[in-house]
Amino acid sequence: MIKRSIVSLSLIIILVGGYWVKKDSADGRLLIWNCAWEMIKDAPLTGHGSGSFRAHYMDYQAAYIEAHPDNHYVTLADNVLSPFNEYIHFTLNFRLIGLFLIFIGTYRIFMVEKPKSERHRRESSCLLPVWYRNILTFFLSVYISIYMDCRSFLYSDMDKTSM
Repeated sequence: MIKRSIVSLSLIIILVGGYWVKKDSADGRLLIWNCAWEMIKDAPLTGHGSGSFRAHYMDYQAAYIEAHPDNHYVTLADNVLSPFNEYIHFTLNFRLIGLFLIFIGTYRIFMVEKPKSERHRRESSCLLPVWYRNILTFFLSVYISIYMDCRSFLYSDMDKTSM
């Protein structure tokens, strides 16, 4: 019990201390996440589609700053290309359903079933291949998400240059 309390207290100190070490950076991320939350609230079930953060973020940031002109976030606003959070990014692109699938994939990475009998215990003694498969599935889904964003970004630039 004492060990758990010490670990929890240490984690809280690290998180709070980390915030104050780079306060402007942390506040900038909070601005990004506030604007991204507004984007998610506008289309929670349908999402905004692949590449939506780059396409719509600046509009939401402008609306946030216009609604809160005295907020200290005004000095931190900038042209942002990524929400700095894969879960938010995935939710913006692929809806709450996509976020649910990511959580299931993450859960599967860390889930280890207990063997039901001695025979199952012998057969499942080598869990390493299961871990490799689950981790590979998770990173493949992240890669596909990043690939889709890059592809939409590249094609949108090609459309602008061909006009």
